[in-house]
Amino acid sequence: MINGRRFFFLLFTICIIAMFLTSCSGTAAPHSQIGPASLTAEQQDLISLLSSHSSEILLFDFDTLEPYTTAEFWLEIYSYGEFVEQIQGLYMINPEPQPLESRLAVIINRDRENQSFEWPFIKSNNQGSRISARFESPKVDTAGLARSFGPITESVAIQDSEEIVLYVSKFSRGSLRTFGDHQQLLEQPELMAQYTYAYIIKARFSTD
Repeated sequence: MINGRRFFFLLFTICIIAMFLTSCSGTAAPHSQIGPASLTAEQQDLISLLSSHSSEILLFDFDTLEPYTTAEFWLEIYSYGEFVEQIQGLYMINPEPQPLESRLAVIINRDRENQSFEWPFIKSNNQGSRISARFESPKVDTAGLARSFGPITESVAIQDSEEIVLYVSKFSRGSLRTFGDHQQLLEQPELMAQYTYAYIIKARFSTD
């Protein structure tokens, strides 16, 4: 059960924080973007070691050329394409807007039946400050359902106040369609109507 994995969550957190210490390269991106974190071979080996059939570790780097006032990351839940719930992960306000160079980690813990999910979010910047939040989504009945899941595989341009899909987990009784571009769900939300449940992690950066 999820409650029995507190020790492993602590271990994950310690290891992820260690990765944060070398998270920022110090060079500006050619444009504002968020994408899969750039990891050394040793860091990738550690991620593979800690990941299991009941846990996922997602790491994203984001860099902006523009100064942003807010940055937020959250989870949305859908059932047959209908919005069910939004759960806030992290919401950051910058009193003095400035360009961002940071790393986001999401550690997804789930039970063996894929019914209960825990979603810790951890964010660190190149100044060494870190914030985190952890929550559980409502338990769902996924008995007999197939599952397809995964984060974005390429960087996505950051635009003021525009939503960005970072991760999708889908459940269905039928075949599961895969998308080459997760952002397609923002333009065609009707695509989710075929899924019994869908979990979507999103991000948004705003200048005001």
